[in-house]
Amino acid sequence: MDAGMLDSPMFMEFSLRPALFAVALLLAGWLLPGCDEGPNPQDAWILPPDQASVESELFALPSGNDRQVMRRRVALSLAMNRSQAPSSAAAAFAALFEQHGSDPILLEGMRHSNPLLRANAARAVGILRMHGMEKELRGAVDDREAKVRQSALQALGCLKDPGAQMVCLLALKDGSWQVRAEAAHTLGLLGRPSAVKYLLRQADDPDDYVRMEVEEAILSLADIEHSGPLRAVLESDSAAARRIAALALAGFHDAGVTEELVRVLRGSPEWRGVDVAQKIATLDPSRARTVFRELTQTSVGSPPVPADALGFMERFLRESAPAPE
Repeated sequence: MDAGMLDSPMFMEFSLRPALFAVALLLAGWLLPGCDEGPNPQDAWILPPDQASVESELFALPSGNDRQVMRRRVALSLAMNRSQAPSSAAAAFAALFEQHGSDPILLEGMRHSNPLLRANAARAVGILRMHGMEKELRGAVDDREAKVRQSALQALGCLKDPGAQMVCLLALKDGSWQVRAEAAHTLGLLGRPSAVKYLLRQADDPDDYVRMEVEEAILSLADIEHSGPLRAVLESDSAAARRIAALALAGFHDAGVTEELVRVLRGSPEWRGVDVAQKIATLDPSRARTVFRELTQTSVGSPPVPADALGFMERFLRESAPAPE
């Protein structure tokens, strides 16, 4: 080993901490539900003499669910991180995604100083469905790094954590568009219609992808018994919120939204064109014939109607035409 490395702060920090890590792992094994005793934690920290050997052993480890192999993989990945190889350490955590079971060492990963490790550890918790770490994940939604916040929200969605709604609602105002999009997606997965009124406030988010996730979440959560916020927003100044609310209410066969859908189809025919046209045809066939005839004979300069929507309208006009006498 290079003599200079022995004097480096990173090496000194690592050399002084194995006993503390061992105690932390033992405590985590006692406190987390569903964790078996596992191998001796001290054995997991007996490391090869240099970074090349660490990397060689790491990628030579067999795959599978063996607890000792999993612990060794994470221990080596953390060691590589301390040897200034964060991308390799993150790759090692990524290798855990296909494993099944839990290991308290991931708790340390979520609290690590390297954001790549924190993010990948959080994602692993969700993908492995490691219930019992929801509180830690909720705290990670406030992490200083956007990637960690996004990964924590993703994991909370995987776990369907019933206590995650508040942190998701707060994350809708995050400065990162990736975090806002993940928050909207997670709210959709949590399945609580009470989130709709807050999602509607994000209908005009500056980012296209966030708006798409907000829209999908609202349409998946819309519930006839909780339709008050949807009806209220029909009078708002937000065209985006009005059109989402109108499409959601049309799913409940609410004929009162027909004209709002007609405005959407005329003004923004590219937005869910087929869905909107189908809803108009179902709610008011007579009105649909008038509007569809107008749009299929679009004059130059009008918003273009997508081919699939145009095809639906033409078929509807043919099939609903009165039979010749």
